[in-house]
Amino acid sequence: MAAPTSYTETTLADFMKAAIGDLATTLGWTATPTNYQEPVNETLLAYGVTDITTISGTANIRKLRAIARVQVWRQVVAAVAGDFDFEADDGKFSRSQVQEMARQALALAESDAAAVGGLEGYEVGIDTVVHVHDPYRYVEDEDRVRD
Repeated sequence: MAAPTSYTETTLADFMKAAIGDLATTLGWTATPTNYQEPVNETLLAYGVTDITTISGTANIRKLRAIARVQVWRQVVAAVAGDFDFEADDGKFSRSQVQEMARQALALAESDAAAVGGLEGYEVGIDTVVHVHDPYRYVEDEDRVRD
């Protein structure tokens, strides 16, 4: 099977459905693109285009897919935010596991998207911090002398 060279909103929605796997059925998100319209819209906005057919080329398709995974997992996290653990009739129901798994999948998707330049606003910086009263800081001999 060849890698995709282009997407439509419907095929991107199909990709999103495949990205979340069996969880789509659990959430009742079976219809594409209907259940995935907002994550598709958010993907296009995050990519910076309004027409998905303008995206082509291997690097751009990879970036689109990475952003799409982030957006669909964000939607899943929001959808399961109200799931909580409870006990009833000698049964224990741990529904929060879905929320935790979705958050982990979102973090992985964000990491993957950042690697291909799919997330704007994420930046790592390194600064030097000098503490004035650091007892372990090296001081030249001539600076140690007090007047």
